Amino acid sequence: MQKTDRDYSLDFIRLVATFMVICIHASTKGFGSIGQPHWWGVNAWESVSRISVPLFFMVTGALVLQKEVTVRSILSRTWRVAVPLLAWSVLYLCWFVSIGEPQFVHLPLIDWLPRILQAPVVGHLWYLYTLIGAYLFLPVMAGFFQANRLPTLLFVLGAWFIGATIVPTVFGLTQREYLGINWGFLPLYAGYMVLGATLYRKVSFARSPLPWACAVWAGSTAATAFLTWQHSLRVGQPHELFYVYSSPFVALGACAAFIALRELHGKCLAGRAWAGRVLDRFSPVSFGIYLAHVWVLYVLDRYEIDFNFTNPWLAIPLLTLAALALSAALIAIVRKIPLLRAIAPA
Repeated sequence: MQKTDRDYSLDFIRLVATFMVICIHASTKGFGSIGQPHWWGVNAWESVSRISVPLFFMVTGALVLQKEVTVRSILSRTWRVAVPLLAWSVLYLCWFVSIGEPQFVHLPLIDWLPRILQAPVVGHLWYLYTLIGAYLFLPVMAGFFQANRLPTLLFVLGAWFIGATIVPTVFGLTQREYLGINWGFLPLYAGYMVLGATLYRKVSFARSPLPWACAVWAGSTAATAFLTWQHSLRVGQPHELFYVYSSPFVALGACAAFIALRELHGKCLAGRAWAGRVLDRFSPVSFGIYLAHVWVLYVLDRYEIDFNFTNPWLAIPLLTLAALALSAALIAIVRKIPLLRAIAPA
């Protein structure tokens, strides 16, 4: 079925994923203290939210892999990410210097650009570096996706699931490689993009997939939480092996959530004026929210508003909502200033 450029179900998925990625950063401060009363609240919210970045890549794949790719379009997309990456890296560096962050306070100004080119100056900006890499190789992914039918795509995605999720997880558990096959031909994030495009463009269901998709999503989340707890106890310290985006349960959860959220939007939100207005207002600021939310969390933390300002089961979602709202307001203001719109593109 032919899709239009604007699909509110994808905006809805992006909104949920944005809430989740903020939730990760709102709760991660408490992850290191396993055994404390708050730890299971942190583990639960972390486990719920770990599908966020895979969902971002899946939405990107759904939107771009069906389109014609040209050098001009690649450079345009790359520029729209590179400018905010540079600008927000500088802004975060200024913030770190102003608060006396030891890692950056003595970094000479002349070394700022080399430092930004080498690695993210703040953790969440890694996504932009990866997105630039994805855009540079769009012709490969788009050509592969457009040239193959569903059975071939599913076969390759099956091999990707084994190689990009099961194999590294088994190695993380055992420190052993059981097969000499190099499974890395289709990298992790490229696979998520192809998965999103396949589910969106080429998979249809005779009956509503909502019940089983929600069950798989919930089961994957529960498995992530339980196995994180068990593995952390086994190694004697909190360990994120089952949180990482190469965890098979994160991949399964992201796949099921993508299907379930599209169905939920279609059944509950499609055609409702208020839902359309919310998504219309969210869409232009979503990228900026991702860029700004960590700084908002830093500021709130300085006022001792963190994952533990009340019971973490409640504090984490409240802190996440506050950071989401404040980041959205900040970016809405930034976007009204002509010279600053480029650092928070829609």
